[in-house]
Amino acid sequence: MIYHYSQQSGLHWLSGAWVSVDLFFILSGFVIVYNYADKIILGMSFIDFLIIRLVRLWPLYLFGLSLGFFTTIYSFFINYGEGFEFIRIINQFLFGIFWIPTLSGGSIFPLNNPAWSLFFELFVNLLFFIILYFFKKMPNNIFIAFIIFGYLFISFMFRKINPGWSGENFFLGFPRIVTEFLMGAYIYSSGIYQKKYPLYLSIPFIMAPFFLFFTNNHEISFLSTIFLIPISIIFAASFNLVSYSRKICKILGDLSYPIYVIHFPFFVFIDQIGVFEDYFPAQKIGITSMLCIVISFIIVDFDINIRKKLLNFLNIYKN
Repeated sequence: MIYHYSQQSGLHWLSGAWVSVDLFFILSGFVIVYNYADKIILGMSFIDFLIIRLVRLWPLYLFGLSLGFFTTIYSFFINYGEGFEFIRIINQFLFGIFWIPTLSGGSIFPLNNPAWSLFFELFVNLLFFIILYFFKKMPNNIFIAFIIFGYLFISFMFRKINPGWSGENFFLGFPRIVTEFLMGAYIYSSGIYQKKYPLYLSIPFIMAPFFLFFTNNHEISFLSTIFLIPISIIFAASFNLVSYSRKICKILGDLSYPIYVIHFPFFVFIDQIGVFEDYFPAQKIGITSMLCIVISFIIVDFDINIRKKLLNFLNIYKN
C-alpha cells in the first residue's frame, strides 16, 4: 500500500517493495497445500475447488473493481471526457468482472492495478489442482530445482525481474508465479519447516526480506525472491505461536486481503475528489493509509458473511 501510494505521489518510497508479491505467492503455495492437498488427493472435485477459491477471492475483488470503475467514471465526467474513452472504460469493467486481462499495454487490470496478482493466483491455484489430481504427489527436489533453474534462465534471457502486471510483460508472469507457488508448496510438503531452529539464526532471516523494501538494487531483490524469502518462510513457519500472537496474526491476515484489493482504487478516488489536495504528499499518504485500514476493518466481516452465504447457496443449488 505505501509502495503504491508513494509512487502515485511522486515520492517513490520502498522502491524494493514489489518483492512482497513474490512473498505472497510463496506463502500462497504453502497455505494452499496445507488446506487442500489431502482433500484433492482424496477426490475433491475440480468444481468444488474452483467454487471455494472463487468465493474466497471474488467478492472483495469485485468491490475493488467497482470502486475503480466508479472512480474512473467520476473522472470522466469532471474532465468532460478529456483523455477518456467511455466505451473502453465499460469494456475494462466487463472484462474485469470475468477476470479477463487487458493486454493492450500498461496495467492488465487498469481499473485496479494490483488485481493482476489475483488473476495469477487463481490461475496457479487451478494449475496446482490439475497437477495434484492427476499425479497424486507433490513436487520433489529435482523437479523444484529444474523449475527454479528454468525461471532463472527465462528471467535473465528476457531481462525481466518483475513481470506479469502489464501487457508488455504479461506472459513472463506465468513462470514467475508458478515457480514461487511451487516453492511454497515444496516447503510445506517436504516438512523442512517443522525442524526447530535457534532464535539467533531464525530472527535475522525472518526480518531480512523487509529490508529488501528499501533497496534500489532490483537484481539483489530478484535473487532474494528465489533464495532469501523461501528461507525466511521456512524459519517463520517453524515458530509455535502463543495465544495472543495467534490473535494478532489472525487480525493481520484478515486485513491483508481487503487492504490489498481496495487500496489502489481508494487512493485514486481520494485523489480525484481532491479532499487532501492542500496537504503535503507524505501527509496525504499517511491519512489515506489510515482511512484504507479503517475501511478494511469494516468490510472484513461483510466479506466473511458474503462468502458464507455464497457457499451455502451454492451447496444448496448443487444438492
